[in-house]
Amino acid sequence: MKRPASWKRYRYGNSPDLLPVDWEADPKITKAEIKAAGFDPNDSELGFGVLDEAWESHEAGCRVLSGLTCEGHPFAIETKTADSRAVRAAAQAEYDRVRAPAWAEYDRVRAAVRAEFDRVCAAAQAEYDCVRAAAWAEYDRVRAAALLAGSAK
Repeated sequence: MKRPASWKRYRYGNSPDLLPVDWEADPKITKAEIKAAGFDPNDSELGFGVLDEAWESHEAGCRVLSGLTCEGHPFAIETKTADSRAVRAAAQAEYDRVRAPAWAEYDRVRAAVRAEFDRVCAAAQAEYDCVRAAAWAEYDRVRAAALLAGSAK
C-alpha cells in the first residue's frame, strides 16, 4: 500500500501568487490527502498546484494545496520525507563547509579588533596618567606659592 503524503502547512498573507507555483497544473490529490493536509475536502475555495522551483525545504514538483480565509491564504506543501532528508543533509553539509572558515575569519577579525582596542586604551590611559600628574604638579606648585604668600604677611 502506498504511504500517504505528508504536508507542511504555511500561512501566506494576501499574495499567494508570489509563490513559485504553477496553479494551472492539475496534481492528483485525493480527498484523504486534502484532509491529511488540514483542509476541508468539500471547500470550494481550494486551489491546487505544483511548485515550479524549489521553495524553503521543498523541491520543485511538490504538490501544493491552498485555501482562502479572512486571515489570508493558508497553504500546504507536500513533503517528500526521503527527499527532504537528503536536501536537509546536503544543506547542512554545505552550511558546515562554509561555516568553519567563516568562524575562523570572525575569530581572526575579532582578535585583531580586540588587540587594537587594548592598544588604544593603553595609550589613552598613559596620556591620562601624564596629564593627571602634570595637573597635580601644577596644583602643588600653586598651593605652595599661596601658602608662602600667606605666611609672608
